[in-house]
Amino acid sequence: MNDNDTAISNHRQKQQQQQQVGGGDINGTIVINDFTDQQQHQQNQQQQKTDDQQCHSPSASSSSSSSSSASSAAHSDTSSQSFSARCSLRLHAVVARAYRRWAHFVVAHPYKIVFICFILTAICVVKMAKTKHKNNIRGYTPYGSRALYEFDVRDEFFDQSGVGIRFFVLILPRNGTNMMRMDTLRETVEVDELIQNNLTIYNRITQRDEPFSRICRRFCTINEPVRLFYDGFKDHQRRVAKHQQPSHNVQLDYPTSTVFGQRINIQPNFFGIHFANTTSSSEASSSNRFTNMDSVEMVVLLYRAERIGGWKDDDISDYEMSISNYFKDKYIGQHIRVLTISTSYVQVEVDRAGNIIRSYFGFGLAVMILCSLFSNSLSAFFMHQFSIYKLPVAIFACLCPFMASGTALGILFFAGVRHSSILAVTPFLILALGVDDAFLMIHSWQLASKRRRHEGGRAVMAHDALSVNLAVVDQLAEVLEDTGPAILISTLTNIFADLVGAFLGSEEITLLCIGNIASIIVDFFYQITLFTAVLVICARRELISARKRDNNKIHATNSNNLSEDDVKPTKSGGFRHSLERQFNAFKDIYICLALFKFEINLTLKKLFPPDSPLLEIEKYREEKVLPFYTTAQLFVNNPGDLSNATRRAHLNGLIDEMEHLKYAYPAESSLYFVRTYEEFLHGDSAGILDAAAEEENAKNGTATNEFDLSELETFLNWPEFRHWRGLIKYHHNTHQQQQSAGNGTELALATNRSDGTQLDSMMTTVAYHGDELQDWYNRALMLREWRQVVDKYVPEFNVSVLHDDGLYLDLLENMPINIWQSVVVTLLCMAAICGLFMCNMFVVFVTTCVIASIFIETLGIMALMDMTMDPVVMAAVTISIGFSVDMPAHVSYHFHAAKWAGTLGGKNAHGIADQSVEHKIRHAFTSVGFPALQASICTCICVLSLAFVKIYTAQVFVRVLCVCIVLCAVHSLFLLPALFTFLDAICKLFRQFMCQRR
Repeated sequence: MNDNDTAISNHRQKQQQQQQVGGGDINGTIVINDFTDQQQHQQNQQQQKTDDQQCHSPSASSSSSSSSSASSAAHSDTSSQSFSARCSLRLHAVVARAYRRWAHFVVAHPYKIVFICFILTAICVVKMAKTKHKNNIRGYTPYGSRALYEFDVRDEFFDQSGVGIRFFVLILPRNGTNMMRMDTLRETVEVDELIQNNLTIYNRITQRDEPFSRICRRFCTINEPVRLFYDGFKDHQRRVAKHQQPSHNVQLDYPTSTVFGQRINIQPNFFGIHFANTTSSSEASSSNRFTNMDSVEMVVLLYRAERIGGWKDDDISDYEMSISNYFKDKYIGQHIRVLTISTSYVQVEVDRAGNIIRSYFGFGLAVMILCSLFSNSLSAFFMHQFSIYKLPVAIFACLCPFMASGTALGILFFAGVRHSSILAVTPFLILALGVDDAFLMIHSWQLASKRRRHEGGRAVMAHDALSVNLAVVDQLAEVLEDTGPAILISTLTNIFADLVGAFLGSEEITLLCIGNIASIIVDFFYQITLFTAVLVICARRELISARKRDNNKIHATNSNNLSEDDVKPTKSGGFRHSLERQFNAFKDIYICLALFKFEINLTLKKLFPPDSPLLEIEKYREEKVLPFYTTAQLFVNNPGDLSNATRRAHLNGLIDEMEHLKYAYPAESSLYFVRTYEEFLHGDSAGILDAAAEEENAKNGTATNEFDLSELETFLNWPEFRHWRGLIKYHHNTHQQQQSAGNGTELALATNRSDGTQLDSMMTTVAYHGDELQDWYNRALMLREWRQVVDKYVPEFNVSVLHDDGLYLDLLENMPINIWQSVVVTLLCMAAICGLFMCNMFVVFVTTCVIASIFIETLGIMALMDMTMDPVVMAAVTISIGFSVDMPAHVSYHFHAAKWAGTLGGKNAHGIADQSVEHKIRHAFTSVGFPALQASICTCICVLSLAFVKIYTAQVFVRVLCVCIVLCAVHSLFLLPALFTFLDAICKLFRQFMCQRR
């Protein structure tokens, strides 16, 4: 134990001995209780006297206006003295005692605390820097969303244990706008061959590099229509060159073409179609007689492969990015431009946008530190307390929240939590909370120093370590007792709100809430350890330096320092108040009406940097792909016995309903196995098969089976039907049927012929088009119609429908619900915790209403700024909810705590402690007013640094957070005191009315 520890321990023992003799409590519990009883007794006597005067003499009531505030407050406190109030007082005493003991510990070990905190932060920051970003494509979809189930059904159908390989290649003409040229089509086919055979991925099972053609299982022929179209186009050009007539076996029409007798659907691959003018009377040129298209703007190649080869997520991501990087950096087409897009590419660009935003954090932090230095120095000069040691305290007021955020996230990553990009917004919340708390403690420290000098505090000798330490301990304990409960209230409110929000949102929102909770806890720990340790170190140096300059001189600054009791309320004109009320009413109504115009709009391009190649791809996707070809993917998981005509008719009815919905293409654009297989069985190509089946049925004396799967393998081996292997799942149960037949071989053989193949499940696609599908809202309505149709057939076929954007379309309905749930939960948590610490329903009710007003006005102003609801705005609003709690909580607590501050002074004309609302408001302003403005300005300046970043995410956070911070300051420093005063006046009038009636 060092000298400081020994001195403090001896001093504590001496105080305990004095406590035993005098009956006092070093922690102040008994003192508070005794004084409260005395105060209550005085208030009871005064209130009884005042009530008698007011109820029996109306003139006395009017003449006692100067004392009505105090008497009404005393009556309120007396009537509300209950078990809950006593529990609140006990809780306050316990918290104060804990903070006082903690102050002794911090003063005894400040350097150790600083060292440990820095080491812990360094370790966690290194871990955070080395942890790779990993986002989840389904992360923003709410829990329980139907789209999550639909994607799980798709993964089960394709036997995927995780996300497989999936990327798209968009091919555009380099010069001009037409892809229907020989050179552009030839290079397009070359690109397909390059991807199929040259670009490889390492197979961990076979331990060799393999091209896409070797790893593909189900969708190997998905781009075959492009190759066949090129072959047909080449044949036509050859005939034109030889002055021959076009072949009747080649008809390159949209949406269905015929190439050498084989019908192909080119809708999934050809986009931006401009049809030929077939109504023109002029004779068409020979080059256009074989097609109904005049030009094609874009060709799309699709590549999908199941998750095989023992791949990890990083293997798939690296492969997809290798293809994108090859065509972006190395491939140069003479006649075409190649653009690629994949989930991995989207992830890389989103991460790059996040890194750009993070690069401005340093600039924002530097500006914020300068603002903190200036504002804290200004405050110290005003109180005649400035010294060089104030500067480190101002710097650490800004550093502590960032250190806490880095430490918390590092701990989470050590625990295995995924490093999502959404966690980049966590420092914003911790910045506002931490800076506000730090400024509150600095201001409280300066007020305590002023009071001690004014009251002639403990004499401190220049080289007396015991005297210095005891002075610092007493002052730190006073500061923690003053600010600690308010900091604890805001901390607990944010923790519980995020805790509930973690179960109400989506996976990414849960991750954000977990990051917020961890950061808030660490920030609270750093505030009472690291920041208080720095405060103690600087205070020691400051005291020793001051006493060395003048060991016996006490710097009295009474004439220049104003106490809260010196501030006198002023009367304002009634006209101005009336005008303000009318303006506020108009403003509130206007903002609330704007809320109903809040639109929801989703688009991936909002997440990309301004120079991202994906912006062009997303533009083509929204303008050319989705309006021309959007598919509903139906997964029939229980087709059953389709040889049953009734069951098959029901399934056909499902597809028919889907094909007659709004925006639907004709039936020829659908991929429906049952229809295609029936055409195969009953078409000319299946004549021999039908004859053989009729002969066999004649021998057995049975009717012709209209849907016989015994020829399924033959069907799938045909070149134009090979793609169906990836869209159906079936099995052969020949061996199973022979065992069940048991005793009769002939019966078993007969069973094999009729029931040897069973269809387990199948995938069907129905195509839709329309310019309205560029809008997310219209796509969401279309998805809702799909689901309404499918729901009627779920009991019979266990069918589900999938939209590729379903994960995001479900957000349109869930985002408003999630936001309102978060707000309601935050308000409930705020009310519960404030009620626990204050047990004053008047204060709790007013504070809750103010927080609700802040949130509603934030959303209304966002709507007025033409902002739309999307995942980025949702994350920003989630952060702003935390902002809206912090400042009102501080003001409300200090308003409530003024009754304890009033017991130590502030006597009114009647000789009792001043408990009027005006006194409480002055006390709250004295304690919180300047730190609140300080934190608001500094946080806004830090956030405004992101205004230089031309990224949608940064612009959203600048708008939302600045609006919320300004509203918090206005509501906390203007509306909240006004409501306290207004409602108190109403209560006084009501009590006077009741007295007159009595």
